[in-house]
Amino acid sequence: MNEMLEARVNELAQAYEKFNRDCEETGAMESKSGKGLAIRWAMGGGSMTRRDWVCEEFRRQVEALLQDLPEQLQEAETEDAHACADAIGELMLCPRNAASNDSADLMCRALVSLYQPLVGFLTAQQAEKYLLQLESAYPKRTRLPVEQALGKALKKRGKV
Repeated sequence: MNEMLEARVNELAQAYEKFNRDCEETGAMESKSGKGLAIRWAMGGGSMTRRDWVCEEFRRQVEALLQDLPEQLQEAETEDAHACADAIGELMLCPRNAASNDSADLMCRALVSLYQPLVGFLTAQQAEKYLLQLESAYPKRTRLPVEQALGKALKKRGKV
């Protein structure tokens, strides 16, 4: 994978690590008596909790990192594009607890919608790998709509 694409994958990995760390810290902070209310008041008294702010910032960061990536992959060598799409898939499509209502898990599951433009850069074997992973992690009735759409795209790509 070329240096530019590798740097983008590393930035995305760092964003996921920071998000998970921030969610853990925020959960511990908000679970202490009154801390969640104090943070909410300090942030302007709006309806968003500190965890909501963390999730929203993470979504913006991931969107920014992936925004022009399809164009860059289009211009890259085929093997580099496959490797980059696969590496990002390893980060973004990592199964979360299907029964969890935790906002961090739900946010990561919802963000798979941002991966969909990269599906076309996977090999058929890579697409099949992620489809099997999706199907085994989330029974059909528990999949989010974005996961259902991703499953259709992966199935189509896997048949190429």
